[in-house]
Parts: sequence; structure tokens; C-alpha cells
Amino acid sequence: MSSYTICPKLVEYCGDEPEYLFNILYVFYQRNPYKICIDKDGKLLEEYSEIAKKNHLLSAWISAMANNTQYIESIDIKNPCLDNETALSICTNTFEKNLAIKSTHDYINFKEVIKEHQIKLLDKDSLYEKFTQERNTTIINQNGDYSQASTGNNSPNTNKLEEQ
Repeated sequence: MSSYTICPKLVEYCGDEPEYLFNILYVFYQRNPYKICIDKDGKLLEEYSEIAKKNHLLSAWISAMANNTQYIESIDIKNPCLDNETALSICTNTFEKNLAIKSTHDYINFKEVIKEHQIKLLDKDSLYEKFTQERNTTIINQNGDYSQASTGNNSPNTNKLEEQ
């Protein structure tokens, strides 16, 4: 199992970019080894909910996650490192210390905390690449007038061969 703390700025970005929303955030709402780290007090979920007020797709994702705790790793924040950085405080209290972020520039002021706690920063593009590469498969089916060759997530299901 891999646990990730997701920065609210990444959640907001994904709300504006549906391709990132479905290929990053919705990955956590599937049967796989990935979980999202949320604090036991629910502060991070509240931050997500505030962002989601502007976006029905984000609201649906948050609702789905909140109602299916199998996808959530509940973290007790023993020693909050920062008052206004809930995601970073959660991440410092996790075992794997994976922080999913929009951009490394958003955390430039927290270099010392990141270094001290050995936090792994994973930006939106590296997560997108990681999650989409893992799902890329090639399937070839042949069945009479129908043939199918599918690669990746955006492949057509079937193509009928034209009769000659």
C-alpha cells in the first residue's frame, strides 16, 4: 500500500483540469494500493470541501472519498509542524511521507521541514505520468468482422471492419 497526502493546491488545480482530476484524484477511488492521508480531525477534508464548492466533479470525488473510508488513511497529527499547512503536518506524521503537490514552488518556504522529515514531493506531472503508465495495457482481440486493439485509457473499444 502507498499512502499520499494531497495538497489542497493540487486538488484545486485538478478541479480546473479534468484530465488531471480523473488521472490523479480519481485513482485513489479505485481498488489499488493507493490511499489518501487525511487528519483524524478532518481539517484537510474541510479544505478540500471549501475548494469543491466551485466544482461539482470535485464535490463528487470528495463525497465518494468521505463515504468510503477504505480509500483513506486516517492520520493522528501528534506534533503539528505548521499551523496553516495541514497537508504538510499530516505528511510529517506518515510512514511513507509522500506529498502530492501542484508544484515544488508552492513549498519553497518549507525546505527545512521537508528535508528534516524526508518528505518526498511528487508534483502533478510526475503523478500523472506514474498513474497513467501503470494503467497502460495493450489488448488485441480478433472475432470475425470485429477486431480490437486497445492501448491505454483512451482507446476505442471496437472497430468494425468494412466489408469488401
